[in-house]
Amino acid sequence: MEAAVAINDGTYILVKFFLAEHNGTLRISRDHIPVLFVPGSGGSAKQVRSIASIMMNKTEMLSAPFRMHFYAVDFNEELSFLSGSILNRQRAFVIRAISTLQKMYSHK
Repeated sequence: MEAAVAINDGTYILVKFFLAEHNGTLRISRDHIPVLFVPGSGGSAKQVRSIASIMMNKTEMLSAPFRMHFYAVDFNEELSFLSGSILNRQRAFVIRAISTLQKMYSHK
């Protein structure tokens, strides 16, 4: 899978994951559903790869009438479980990421 940056605020990044054979372009249509993965404390945005790959393959195998676009927040594996200020910073970024995805997929 390849990742393309959707948001980069200098500290955290929102990335979109593609299958390796995908050309990297982002065309959004009515049958596309955004899915946001938020890793836990010390987690990696790369953890989304497994679920994204399985879900993309399942929807193709079942000829589902929709496609999922997987996004993940990259907190740089920052440990947040003991810091309220880090959690607040991460929460603010997730809210911004959700707002960005809503704008991108607002055609629905």
